[in-house]
Amino acid sequence: MFHWLSGYNYDFALATIPVQIILMGYYLSRRNLPGRQSWAFAAVLAANLAMTISDIVSCEMNEIWEQFPLWLMYVVNILYFLGFLLRGWAIFYYAVEALHAERVLGIRVINALCVPILIMVALVVTTPWFGLIFHFDPGEGYHNTWLYPSIYWSTWFYIGALLFVLVTCQRRSQLRLVISLYVCDAILVAAILMRGLFSHTLVTSFFSLLAILVIYLTAQNPDLFHHPKVPLFNYGAFDEMVSNCQIRAERFSVFGIQLRNYAVAKRIYGVPQVDRGIVLIGDWLRHQFPQYYGFYIGSGRFVLLCEGGEMDARRLSSEIRQRFRRPWLDTSTEVDFTVAMAYLPLSVDKTNIVVVRECLVRALMEAELRGEDLFTINDSYLEALIREAAVEGAVMSALRERRIEVFFQPIYSVHDRQITGAEALARLNDPEMGSVPPSDFVAVAERNGSIRELGRQVFAGACLFASTHDLRALGIERINVNLSPAQCMSENLAEELIQEAARRNVLLSDFCFEITESAMDDLTLLRSQMLRLIGEGATFALDDFGSGTSNIVRLSTLPISEVKLDAETTRAFFKGESQVLRFQIDMLEHMGFDVVVEGVETMHMASDVLNMGVEYEQGFYFSPALPVREFTDYLKRTMDEGPAPVGTSPALAPDSA
Repeated sequence: MFHWLSGYNYDFALATIPVQIILMGYYLSRRNLPGRQSWAFAAVLAANLAMTISDIVSCEMNEIWEQFPLWLMYVVNILYFLGFLLRGWAIFYYAVEALHAERVLGIRVINALCVPILIMVALVVTTPWFGLIFHFDPGEGYHNTWLYPSIYWSTWFYIGALLFVLVTCQRRSQLRLVISLYVCDAILVAAILMRGLFSHTLVTSFFSLLAILVIYLTAQNPDLFHHPKVPLFNYGAFDEMVSNCQIRAERFSVFGIQLRNYAVAKRIYGVPQVDRGIVLIGDWLRHQFPQYYGFYIGSGRFVLLCEGGEMDARRLSSEIRQRFRRPWLDTSTEVDFTVAMAYLPLSVDKTNIVVVRECLVRALMEAELRGEDLFTINDSYLEALIREAAVEGAVMSALRERRIEVFFQPIYSVHDRQITGAEALARLNDPEMGSVPPSDFVAVAERNGSIRELGRQVFAGACLFASTHDLRALGIERINVNLSPAQCMSENLAEELIQEAARRNVLLSDFCFEITESAMDDLTLLRSQMLRLIGEGATFALDDFGSGTSNIVRLSTLPISEVKLDAETTRAFFKGESQVLRFQIDMLEHMGFDVVVEGVETMHMASDVLNMGVEYEQGFYFSPALPVREFTDYLKRTMDEGPAPVGTSPALAPDSA
């Protein structure tokens, strides 16, 4: 058994050394994201390893210090103290970088928190001259001096500083990272306490290794940022790098590549073959453009990022397009792709992570849709997406606070020559943005998944109106309510609507639910929900007929009693661009459907549509959508004036529908 000169127990410290060497070797051998967070973690690894080794070496050499030059003894002990100090500071600084604390606290606060480590390093380094931390007495050897406790004061300071940064910045950070850093801080506290309780056992490096492993496994493992199959960085790595660039105010440019018809390719070639093709593309991009950081962000999308410089987008697109003219093949794969590309230049202001990512993805979709080889993003395009992000925030806030207003647009009955129905429509008036057009916020709700909640609140508003007004006294036979495709995919749709109507003590026979052609993906589920609601007295209408695929066979298989013709079809007819409107009316009337023509905006349009034999008309000629009080006043006014044929009702000026 090896004979140690000092009386210290090195078992814990020795056990950590091979683990630290393996961990550090693996971490440094992997390609890490650039940035101070990666370097900070590498500094933690280096400081802890240096502290562990120098602690053992210094303890042993201090026992036989006379056999070595005095300068060497000072160097060895200084290395230990520096490792001890820098280990505690490096963990704190890693937290600063990982939590992006500069964004919250500011650079001045962070710099101020780094002053103690500078002072302590100066005290340690100048010890051979001033003896403030330790010194060697002739004949007695190593001794701690009066400022030696400051080593532990520094460690306690950075444990507290780490806690301060965590408490201040945790709301803006990932929960996984925040929890791991809290655990890490607790382990460091335990390390100092255990060092005091077992002064002759070197346990500090063991507890430090536990803290390092917690950080590594939860937040800093390089494999967390690598795509598991494609030899490029992943989606999370792209977000992290963009975020770092934005925090440091470093300019960057981004080049995106989208495989056209990615979903179709998977059906044609099969998923394994397409996945193998993506691996080949990723490998080619990594070797062809080593000067850029490469990412695969999923769904057939690749990204090249240039930090601090402008890309030659035309040359890039030319090289990439040239390569994609040949199939991607190896011994087991042969697959062809075409690509759409988008470029986000250095000069365009990049506001935040969400906008940059969303901007790139949307631009790639735009390039694919337009059939363009290269779509260059400009400031106006980015501003539109920033506004869209603001609209999304307004929608989510309004839904949380139930501030969605329900307006009603009248539906005119040709047979009864009066208003007999109304369509319930959502309206959003944001405290900061003002009135937001439905075309803006409904599209956002459809993209972010909040359209179901929007639909629920509109129906709740329609039920409230029906429960607080005598519909029959107002001449209203039914209220039309739109159901989104997302709502139609829910097995609980019918029960939700029935329960909401029951809560307001209104009858479902007062409602006609409008669905669109895009809601017909699962006909079995949709039909079962429709029949359940029809059993309670509701009716159904197909909205925007003519704007999609207009599948007559599917239309005839669903229990629909009414069809609403799209407003664009109406406008096209009266502009002389298409005669489809007349043919649609004849066909649908022949099939037994009640027909509602939308987009009726003038007396001339109303009269001509009347002569086509439709049942109902709707549009600005009669009225735009109105808030509840104005709508009821409108109904009372038209009832007092008596039934009027189309062509004599006063047209109201269109506003934002």
